[in-house]
Order: sequence, then structure tokens, then C-alpha cells
Amino acid sequence: IAIESCLPVWQRRYGFEVRLAIERVKLSPEMAGDLFRIAQEAVVNAGRHADASRVELSLRTVNGEIELRVADDGQGFDGGPPMTPSKPGHLGLASMRERAELMDGRLEIESSERGTRVLVRAPLRTTA
Repeated sequence: IAIESCLPVWQRRYGFEVRLAIERVKLSPEMAGDLFRIAQEAVVNAGRHADASRVELSLRTVNGEIELRVADDGQGFDGGPPMTPSKPGHLGLASMRERAELMDGRLEIESSERGTRVLVRAPLRTTA
């Protein structure tokens, strides 16, 4: 899995611990790529902007959907509850939303002074 190969780089670059809980699912190449890019954006945001010490990343299936969750313990950001990813200056967040929509999915972002949680749910598309 591409995410696992990025762990040492992310941990070295940003100095935080990354905890993974990944259910092995044979996703379509398009869905795998979109989920990877969303996860990557969330982890990079935690490293660049949140001063996080820990990031937890999980990928699992729930009721015929794939669920990606990335949560950090950083300082969060002010986007209002819930965060509106299309706000000016939040191109990475808008890109995450667009990728979720391409998968016919939904993106939720919650952020507070205790950290940020990114959640993506989309209909499961597997390989044959």
C-alpha cells in the first residue's frame, strides 16, 4: 500500500508518530489513488500547519462503503463547525472535497484546538 511506504518520510519530515489501521481491500485503481491523495493532503496539513505530535489513519469498509479517517492532535484551524472546504485559501481542502465527490462520496472535516478529523465515505469500488 502506498500509504505505508510514505510513513517513514512523513515521520521524518514532520516529526510526528503515524498510527495505521488499514483493512486490506482490493480497491479500483481510481479509488485507491483518490483515497491516497486525500490521506496525503490531510497528513501533510497536520505536519505543515497543525504542529501535531500524532496522526491516526484508518481505512475500512462499513456497510458497503469505504471509510478513510485521518485524525491529528494538532492545534486545528478556524473553519467554523463544520469546516467549509471551499473557503478561499483552502485549495488543498477543496481538492480533497473534489476527490471525494469524484468517488460519489462525502467529505467531513472537523477541527478544534484539540485537533482535526478528516472523514471520507464513498461507495466501495473493488477490482475484479
